[in-house]
Amino acid sequence: MAVKFTKPEINIREKIAELDKPSGIAGESMLRAETPQEQFNLIGAGRKNLIINGAMQVAQRTMGPVSVVPYSYNTADRMRFSTTSGTLGTWTQEVVENQDVGDFIGNALKSSCSVAGSGSNVAGLNIRLELEDTERYVGQKLTLSYYAKSDAAVTLTPAVIADTDIFMGTDTLTTSYVRYTHTFTLSSLSTKTHFDMVMRVDGLVATTHYITGVQLEVGSVATPFEHRSYGEELALCQRYFYSAADGASQSLGLGVNYSSTYMMGAINFPVTMRTTPTLSAASGANYYEFIRNGAADFFNSLSLGNRSTNKIGEIYNDTEISGTVGHGGYIRTDNSAVFVHFDAEL
Repeated sequence: MAVKFTKPEINIREKIAELDKPSGIAGESMLRAETPQEQFNLIGAGRKNLIINGAMQVAQRTMGPVSVVPYSYNTADRMRFSTTSGTLGTWTQEVVENQDVGDFIGNALKSSCSVAGSGSNVAGLNIRLELEDTERYVGQKLTLSYYAKSDAAVTLTPAVIADTDIFMGTDTLTTSYVRYTHTFTLSSLSTKTHFDMVMRVDGLVATTHYITGVQLEVGSVATPFEHRSYGEELALCQRYFYSAADGASQSLGLGVNYSSTYMMGAINFPVTMRTTPTLSAASGANYYEFIRNGAADFFNSLSLGNRSTNKIGEIYNDTEISGTVGHGGYIRTDNSAVFVHFDAEL
């Protein structure tokens, strides 16, 4: 004789809620997670933050303050300044330290508008990511979180510039740090050359605002901000921008007189850059010197050779050099105003 057993259906979430020991905030987050990837992120397995330098740790160009150049990277690495509509006002930026956001103490990007813009101007942060790092998430939920404050009420509007733009609503910044979160579904990027996210404020208000702890992660849950070591963050930033020298008496490596009027050398980049970079180097009277054969040959500028790659930068001077073919030596800076930067930014 066959015997049939039946069991009532069990709601796991309800049973967990009935346990004597509460699941707590972390447990509730695990239960709300919609995919294994979200649970993976919640337990801190692997890297989760798609944003590089979200804690504003690295500022290879300068800590500031500096006058803002629109559509450029001015202070904190990977943090581009952009504006749209109307006329941009007068802005400065700097990286400030010892900012207590409640969950941690660290750096923040300070953006100050001293003269308000006009029209319908909005301006502020622009973060760009490579498609190779973002296309795989098209159609999935992503969550943006960040900490911000302002010295006067101002609205901040985060958005993603995709095939169909994604507007995440408006946040009204207060005089105290608040963590803001937004979840969205990433739409197609098929017509884009990179992922583009903006976090702009109302440019018609003369105010100062601060942003830090910017995190973009897979899933619909904003997990605690992921802190990376300075060394790791610096290496990630150097894929896009590398400061080889800033100031006087800094070595740029070895060089050789290819001809009596042509000196060339090579700079090995610490990481493979995104693409063959451009060179931005200060020029001025006797800004550099080539030390060789017991003497110094002073020169004014550096150029980037056409055999440079994303691993090695070929540098040369063929305007002020006067030496002997085959003499080797080393190249160094000789003025406090000198900078030698390699740029492969998006």
